[in-house]
Amino acid sequence: SLERALQIEPKYPNVAPLLAQISFDLGAVDDAVKVVKADFAANPTNKELDANLLVSFGKKLYDAAAVTKNPEDYRKAIPVLTASNEINPSANAKFFLAVSAFQILAATSTELQKSKSCDDYKAASELLTIVNINMGPGGSVSPETAKQILGAAPQFQAFIDGSIKKFCK
Repeated sequence: SLERALQIEPKYPNVAPLLAQISFDLGAVDDAVKVVKADFAANPTNKELDANLLVSFGKKLYDAAAVTKNPEDYRKAIPVLTASNEINPSANAKFFLAVSAFQILAATSTELQKSKSCDDYKAASELLTIVNINMGPGGSVSPETAKQILGAAPQFQAFIDGSIKKFCK
């Protein structure tokens, strides 16, 4: 019924956020992001509300990943937080995006050291780019965490860049 209401009137107040929340709670994260993006497209004045809703979803995914320490769980937060930044950039979205990407790198570093796959190193480079672009502006959320991550990132950078030169021919 909520989807039907949005078909009739895409700007109907509070319907899109409710549908997005229900989708997220049911585990349909991609659907939740689509609903929020559609709400923003239909009514750009909702950008702060829509972006904050996505940050809250991303934070919940990040918190769940922090419990499991599973890189794939951190990976779930990245498209949600990226979508939030696309709608309305914020320090919170940038921070959790950067920390999620860094946690994936840290958790997979042992396997990465054993890898000889160009694709693995390119994927790691993309994660490091997310860290480098977002941690500075997002660092105000937790300056100490930002300092630690930005201090460790160059070590990953040298290893990844060298491995790309070696394995990506």
